[in-house]
Amino acid sequence: MYQSVATEGISLVAEALELPLFLQSSKSKSNCSTMDYKPSEGDEVEDLYLLLDRMKKEKQIEGICCGALLSDYQRIRVESVCNRLGLVSFAPIWQKDQKQYISDLNTLGFEVVIVKVAALGLNRKHVGKLLKDLTPTLLTLEEKYGVHPAGEGNSALKFNTHGNT
Repeated sequence: MYQSVATEGISLVAEALELPLFLQSSKSKSNCSTMDYKPSEGDEVEDLYLLLDRMKKEKQIEGICCGALLSDYQRIRVESVCNRLGLVSFAPIWQKDQKQYISDLNTLGFEVVIVKVAALGLNRKHVGKLLKDLTPTLLTLEEKYGVHPAGEGNSALKFNTHGNT
């Protein structure tokens, strides 16, 4: 459910945006791996429930923005937690075409840095590169090997985005 690559920088993002940071540790595992998520004690999704419940009480949040692009697995779990807490789950990039998503990030001036690769055709030399510079390679790998250019699915390409405002 969760990616932990490069999360050590999240406090810097919160500081730069002058926003409070809420953290919730998770040592849990996925107890329910079916697409139809059923809450169960000790499941990693319940750690998200605890975090959002605390945020709802302390900051009176009414909803969250979910960054799921293609993962039904993640989206269904986020929606489950939100439904149980009476929160709105907003997923603005859900089912967006990956090529268009990458193009939008590049066009809008986001500085996207690759922080992890785990896909055929990518290796350590690609880590630390900018998405805008790696886009042609990703599109070639999509055609050649079926790699998801935005890192979705099993290709596990991960990146951090930093707005260029």
